[in-house]
Amino acid sequence: MKYIRIFRFVLLFSLLTGCALPGLSAATPTPVSSYTPVPSPTSSPTNTVEPTATFTEAPSPTPTIMPTIEPMIAIANTSITLRSRPGKGGDNVGGVYGNEKVKVIARNSAATWFYIIAPDVTGGMAWVLAAGFDLQGDLTRLPIAIFPEGSTIPLLLPPLIHTISGTPLPLAPPAPDAQTATVTQLAKVRVGPGLGYMEMGFLEPGAVVVLTGRIKGNAWYQIDYPSGLEGKGWLSGELVKFEGDPETLQFFNSMATVVSGDESVPAQLAVTDMPGDTPIPVTPTPALPYGITLAQINARSGPASSFSSYGLIEKDQPVTILGQTLNGIWFQIQYQAAPTGVAWVAADYVRVMKSIKNLPYFNNDGSPLP
Repeated sequence: MKYIRIFRFVLLFSLLTGCALPGLSAATPTPVSSYTPVPSPTSSPTNTVEPTATFTEAPSPTPTIMPTIEPMIAIANTSITLRSRPGKGGDNVGGVYGNEKVKVIARNSAATWFYIIAPDVTGGMAWVLAAGFDLQGDLTRLPIAIFPEGSTIPLLLPPLIHTISGTPLPLAPPAPDAQTATVTQLAKVRVGPGLGYMEMGFLEPGAVVVLTGRIKGNAWYQIDYPSGLEGKGWLSGELVKFEGDPETLQFFNSMATVVSGDESVPAQLAVTDMPGDTPIPVTPTPALPYGITLAQINARSGPASSFSSYGLIEKDQPVTILGQTLNGIWFQIQYQAAPTGVAWVAADYVRVMKSIKNLPYFNNDGSPLP
């Protein structure tokens, strides 16, 4: 037994050290590089799929480069209806609850509606009224959604971005033949004609600005602004006093793009220009004064909020004024969608563009005064 234990010990030592036992030749290991694999069988197993042809990679199509849009979070401050398009004439396609978060990817040109991701809606997108949300980001950085003619799918355009380092340059003295206006109160200068465009600076009351353009209804004026984008900026028409002729100014649309012709009071006006809606024609009578809506308002059957609504008139729409209540709170306007062709709107939401002092007066029930 003793000798057996000694033999085992010697054998283990030999294996570990590679030394040969006395009387035995050490085995020469086969190098890995000299290993010849067993040839594969000519037939493949039934559960293995072998390629039968040599594949050539197909050429890739030219990719469509889309801009990367980083959604902004917005939190609903009340229950809000999802619409198929921007405007209350859009189809109701769902809703969100108060405090619910949504992802906003664009806005309309007036910045009154948000275009959001809506996974439960057909197409995955919807529109919501911007006033019903607290946007957790910079509104002016959102792309702008427009509808090409005949399309119900919005085209997203990049926002106008222009930043100024340091203090804006002072205004240049106006030329003798320039169209000028006076700033009536502290005014923000924006990169485009609307509250959805970024601010570039401020002008103090009394500042004299050179006007170079306008949009429909003279709601916004383009001015010479040395630190602005291409040396221009935009001021709200409510914040300046201009006694010249607006028709001499270049005409722009709400995207700050030059357009031909003066569309401030066209022969045929649409109450809404949203896709899919049938425009309700409103034909102004040139001899009568007109006004521009300052917000989306109801066209009512009488001069009070208790009267039924015929429909909505969008912001920045011209309306022909036919008369007013004795207290001046309500205007009677032309509205062809109404049974009588007239409707009533709250005067606080209409900027009068021509004197109304010669118009007839009405009682608070809408009946004409003698």
